[in-house]
Amino acid sequence: MHNDNTKCKYVVKIIVEDETNSARVTLFNAAETLIGCKAQKFIADIKEGNNQSSFFQKFVLNIGKIYKFLVKLDENSKDERAQGKIIAQEIQIQEDITINIDDDDAILKLPKKKINVEKE
Repeated sequence: MHNDNTKCKYVVKIIVEDETNSARVTLFNAAETLIGCKAQKFIADIKEGNNQSSFFQKFVLNIGKIYKFLVKLDENSKDERAQGKIIAQEIQIQEDITINIDDDDAILKLPKKKINVEKE
């Protein structure tokens, strides 16, 4: 039986590493940030493009880029985190901060954060 009400969703497992450690990260809908489209479009593009999908190529080009992962930290997942298994709720690309030191007008703009302080 064919059901037209089904909805494709991502489940992408990647290895994230830095100079000192690595972790296995599972992405569900957050994988859309890496690939650049909805899961249904990605599947259709791969079928049409004979695995030469522009979205797949975009995904591969993410190797070596720096990302920020939003991870839910709770007691239920602490053992998995200790083993390097993480489920990311959201992912954002970390933009490179570069300054041309020869440019007299170069100004480093850092994001401003507000901190709420409770008074006793």
